[in-house]
Amino acid sequence: MILSKSLTKPLLIVGPDNSVNNTFGLAKISAPTRRLEKLIVPTKDYYGFDLSGLEKYSPDEWRICSSTNEFYLNDVRRVFHELMIKRGFIEESIISPNAYIHESAIIGEGCIIHSGCSIDADVNIGKKTLLRPNTCIGEHTAIGEFVTLESNVSIREHAHIDSHTLVSANSSIARMVKIGKYCYLNQQKQYTESLQDYTSISSIFSNPVRAYI
Repeated sequence: MILSKSLTKPLLIVGPDNSVNNTFGLAKISAPTRRLEKLIVPTKDYYGFDLSGLEKYSPDEWRICSSTNEFYLNDVRRVFHELMIKRGFIEESIISPNAYIHESAIIGEGCIIHSGCSIDADVNIGKKTLLRPNTCIGEHTAIGEFVTLESNVSIREHAHIDSHTLVSANSSIARMVKIGKYCYLNQQKQYTESLQDYTSISSIFSNPVRAYI
């Protein structure tokens, strides 16, 4: 298992919404002896972040894990992450001690992996991907960047989930299926066929994806 992290420096959990509290709780379980702080950044809209509260945190002294609650907007996490990188911060992944990750799996920077998750051999997960509790990923599977897999999602062997895609809770992706980028799969079902980029399957939102330009 390959992770991008350094556990010697204090860790700041930062983001624009109350998902920071949940991620902070996970961090306390994952690293109980480490110095941890949290900061919820005020925002005027989805992308208007007030980052003045970060002034007291030096990138030379602190590592961060940014946390955003995407709901149906799949670009906020990327924009916030890029702002942190421009300020010189290094993102770390937070992984529950109650998650199983095979030693050959590759986990990108800034991922959040909750309790009960299982990641099999030769899985590659891109940066800033969120795995909510009890998500299972089969071997030889590729997960892109900024992906959200909600609770109890099952990804079968040799599947591919492209970047910025969300898969609803209690859903499954069949073996060998490829899901494109910026897909919003908000119906609990078994997805047995590949889907093109920007596919939306939702009874609530007709066009849920709002990319930041």
